[in-house]
Amino acid sequence: MNTLRDKTAFYLRDSKTTAGKSVEFFLLSVNLAACVLYVVKTCQSANRLYPVLHGIEVVLVGVFIVEYLLRLWISGHKLRFIFSFYAIVDLLSILPVFFPAHDAGFLLSFRVIRILRFIRYFESEDFFFGRVSAFRLQVARVVFTIITIVFVWAGFIFYAESGLENPAIATFADSVYFTIVTLATVGFGDITPMTGLGRLFTVMMILSGIIMIPWQAGKLVRLLLSVERHKKHVVCKSCGYDRHDLDASHCKMCGSVIYHAPGGAG
Repeated sequence: MNTLRDKTAFYLRDSKTTAGKSVEFFLLSVNLAACVLYVVKTCQSANRLYPVLHGIEVVLVGVFIVEYLLRLWISGHKLRFIFSFYAIVDLLSILPVFFPAHDAGFLLSFRVIRILRFIRYFESEDFFFGRVSAFRLQVARVVFTIITIVFVWAGFIFYAESGLENPAIATFADSVYFTIVTLATVGFGDITPMTGLGRLFTVMMILSGIIMIPWQAGKLVRLLLSVERHKKHVVCKSCGYDRHDLDASHCKMCGSVIYHAPGGAG
């Protein structure tokens, strides 16, 4: 790390050093705050606080802009970075703040895209709080996929249906409720999309749920089966634990010696 560019690149990607963990935690916190702020701004009671909330959003988006420019600076292939998934998500997360609320229209709903900025933190088993197992990481991916689908489509449906278009969807919470009930195939019918755009978003939401959730869940099942194939079922006489690694000579739960034949046969 001889140059400032090298140091910047390292700390933006590092999850092991104290400085790298601090940067990661800060960016995660800012993005979480931006997502929460979006939900707050959809509440009618927040209209009187619009100047304050907008000011906070400008500060948060300012961090997004700095991060985007730094990642562009450290990128070896600028054009490839600009058209990469993460760069496009970052750009869509930034743009709404530059347009007045009464002129932005559909662009304002792109604020929900900010939740996709979390995806880059699920690529590695290293986090600012330590290293997690591949199984736990995949569990987190499944949970995050469900949360993301609900959050993003609830935001788009809220844009299409809220207000006079659909009295049943007056808040973001209403659209979240509709999204979860629809994805769960329960379909109570107390809330239904009344606009063409709302119906289109509902269809797209269902299709994304059908594709993304089983895809991530399938990875979890395959990983679980792979882990089970690499376990030896030998009962520890001290604590009763019976799922040990093939080459284990001691119980990983209590440390007692377990039966282990040469070559890992158990």
